[in-house]
Amino acid sequence: MAANGDRCARCWGRTALQPFSLAEDRPVTLCRGCRDAAPADPLVFREIFMRFGSAKELISHYGARDEQEALRKLCVERKLDYRAVLRAIDSHGTRGSGSNGFLDFTRPYGYEMRDGALKVRPEEAKTVGVIFEMYTKGMGIAKICRELNTAKIRTKTGKEWASQTVANVLRNPLYAGFARDGGALRSGRHRPIVDPEMFSDVQVRMEQRIRRPDQKRESRLFRREKR
Repeated sequence: MAANGDRCARCWGRTALQPFSLAEDRPVTLCRGCRDAAPADPLVFREIFMRFGSAKELISHYGARDEQEALRKLCVERKLDYRAVLRAIDSHGTRGSGSNGFLDFTRPYGYEMRDGALKVRPEEAKTVGVIFEMYTKGMGIAKICRELNTAKIRTKTGKEWASQTVANVLRNPLYAGFARDGGALRSGRHRPIVDPEMFSDVQVRMEQRIRRPDQKRESRLFRREKR
């Protein structure tokens, strides 16, 4: 069990933390969402999954046009066999997981990377919209998980939904059309899946649910202006 104050070594989340390791690698602390998304191959886990949060981040880091070019540059830099790494990634994406894309484990649910840009995946985007709609109607995260799993809707890795995975979706500003730039947010170039106003309302609701009544306040990230 992770100690208080620990964070996920990949996404910096603070909940559902546990040590995680592959093969002989030293264990790292990961949240449940990152554990569920982790590739089975130790080399891919260490050199790609733990270094980059998304395919877009990988592409940006290497100034590449697409995932394939970025991966080639990574292999040159790290002295890795490109074909071997590609086989490991493809194996992860097709091993009964329901995923079907190159570097699929790095992409945000609801999107895929095409031609160097995030493009909406309609079926997954519909699920994202349903998650936000259910939450704004007063349904708790645990209940949303049960509804999704009962309907046989799976995550991008083909697994059942967990509370942390749903919470990660609800907290991700990507779905409102924003992109993280260092510690700040900026308007992204991708198409949003949910309205920014709905996203803002969800942040306020989530913050109010986790605070004591005397601690409730509006989200600093998407605080509305007083008129």
